[in-house]
Amino acid sequence: MKRFLVLFLTCAMLLGICACTGKKSFEVPDEYNEDGRLIINVYGHDMDPLISPSQDTADILEIVENKFNIDLKIETTTVANSPTLLNQLIGGGDVPDMFIHFKDEPAYSNWIDSAYLMDYEPYLDDYPYLKNAFTALGTQEEVKSFLKGKLYSYPIIVHNNAESGALTTEIAMFYRRDWYQALVNKNWTPSSGRPLKDPEDPDFNYLNFYDLLEGFTEGDPDGNGQKDTYGYSLCKDEGVFWWYPVLNMFNAFHQGWAPDGNGGWVPEDISDNMHDAVMFMADMYDRGFINSDYNTTATFDAAKNNFVNGKAGVVVSNCTATMGSGVVDSMEGFLGKVANSKTMSDIVRGMPVVTGRDGVKRVLGAVNNYGYMAINNDISENKKRVILDLLNYILSPEGDTLLTWGIEGRHYEVGADGVKKSLLPLDQKGRQKTLVDNTVAWGVYRLKGLASWETVFTNDPRPQPEVTDQLMTAWDPKYMIRDELTFVSVNSSFATVQAELEDKTAIAFKQIVTKISGSAEEKAATREKIWDDFVKYYELKGSNYVAAMNASAKELYPDGKV
Repeated sequence: MKRFLVLFLTCAMLLGICACTGKKSFEVPDEYNEDGRLIINVYGHDMDPLISPSQDTADILEIVENKFNIDLKIETTTVANSPTLLNQLIGGGDVPDMFIHFKDEPAYSNWIDSAYLMDYEPYLDDYPYLKNAFTALGTQEEVKSFLKGKLYSYPIIVHNNAESGALTTEIAMFYRRDWYQALVNKNWTPSSGRPLKDPEDPDFNYLNFYDLLEGFTEGDPDGNGQKDTYGYSLCKDEGVFWWYPVLNMFNAFHQGWAPDGNGGWVPEDISDNMHDAVMFMADMYDRGFINSDYNTTATFDAAKNNFVNGKAGVVVSNCTATMGSGVVDSMEGFLGKVANSKTMSDIVRGMPVVTGRDGVKRVLGAVNNYGYMAINNDISENKKRVILDLLNYILSPEGDTLLTWGIEGRHYEVGADGVKKSLLPLDQKGRQKTLVDNTVAWGVYRLKGLASWETVFTNDPRPQPEVTDQLMTAWDPKYMIRDELTFVSVNSSFATVQAELEDKTAIAFKQIVTKISGSAEEKAATREKIWDDFVKYYELKGSNYVAAMNASAKELYPDGKV
């Protein structure tokens, strides 16, 4: 795994042509442990349960390692620190054999230029499950464009059987259903004069959303006689990513692109729609509908905890089978406390896609992957093949069964009708434990995550099935759209500019959605000045980047249709 820097620097000029053409510079010899197993160095985030595994995790991991005669040496950190540590490893010449990276990795183009990344394409005909997973993201041309010309990384699949190009989401807007019912019961009326509307009414729109947040903030929805709640729990993490459900109500998409009417594309971050969306957010902030600390101390987990602990009425959070049920379980203490709630579905639910300002329902969908698995181009052909065997196995029916259900006869059995039935015990509440329960084999999910992030563990009886299923389906896929230029990319020379524009966008938006002194007119003027300065900066700093994106879009979509 170790790249010797002296050798690299000495040979840099001679190898320059090879690196630029993506050819492998040299091959690192295979290493074996004392049992003769091939050592494979793996890097990924949050993989501690594989480093210090439970007995069940260790036994399943051993089955996989025995199958391929390998020894997985894992290095890990938190998801937040993952890009930093990965770049430290690679910058120090210590490239892992296989490693997970994220979409917005500024060093990705440099990895290509330095020939660190193996091209998957020449191998895929030998690995049908892996090949099928590649096609789930989009067309081959789109995937190659996004990965900058070749299949340099594997887009780790979320849903194994999704159609090519299908959009998905593992996120929902959670809301307090009992708080809404409490407002109804007391005949609370919004200051707008509009009637309070059910969030699950098909006609529920962005103004009704505003009214609901007002009720959650000013209507004493928890009935304790104090003004100690607010509408929307927001966090400081990931720039302004978590704003997107509100931005989408204005047909605005952060980092998105919109047709310019002349066959080209313009950044949506500086569009009139985005301006109106951000000012709408600022108004909600002024009214106290958004937590005042969202840009200072409120992390993603803190924002979720504010919802779970009864401070906020709405939050956007992960809603997978495990995470959604985790949120619901944490709120069981509210049962029967507000509006005569009788079930957890009376307390927390997923808010369906809200009708936007233009009368259209839309929400940003995600292409069917989470992160990317890269294979070091300098390892031996033998090791590459073994890694490909491993990834293909994880996606196969055999591998998926092992990593979802566990060991037959120990964790599950197959009935005469061919249906699998869990043999795991029930928890203290009489619900069926699953393989990924933290008392069973949580680490196996992280092993599966090398190739598949699918989280469907639905043994019955399971935690809160009605409310969890509703959360996972609240955002109907028919209303999902993707950024029009998702698969369009530009060369590495724009990496710094892209990062600067992203940082500037987050800073400007948060400067607008913050406490500003003065009269209403003075506040509006200050915010307009911040917006105008931001647009000017973006247009000046990003002009060449925008031109390059348009050129790449024209190359990928020559007829202008995306």
